[in-house]
Amino acid sequence: MALADDKGNTLVVDAVSNRWSERIARAACVEMGCQVSCADTVLRGDQLREGLVPATLTLAEDLGRAVRLARAAHADPVAEATRRPAAVAARGQIHNYRDTSGRRTGGEVE
Repeated sequence: MALADDKGNTLVVDAVSNRWSERIARAACVEMGCQVSCADTVLRGDQLREGLVPATLTLAEDLGRAVRLARAAHADPVAEATRRPAAVAARGQIHNYRDTSGRRTGGEVE
């Protein structure tokens, strides 16, 4: 796992388990100002091809570029982002959220 913050600090965590990686990363995140970027679990190309939805990385890059350029041009980033091909995955309202796991990746939404 690798972490980086907005100040230029970086950390590579080589732990004995994913659980320990997360514990170490959480502590480091607090010390780094609670705002870090994280890269985790490197996959081989064949694993990526098998597990990813085709073109999602390209779409994510395109969306990010469109939003960044719209903001720089003082245009509406949402309007720019919605010009891309996409589908609605779900609709509704969140009525209740309760964190039940004690981890950043867990929780329950009703």
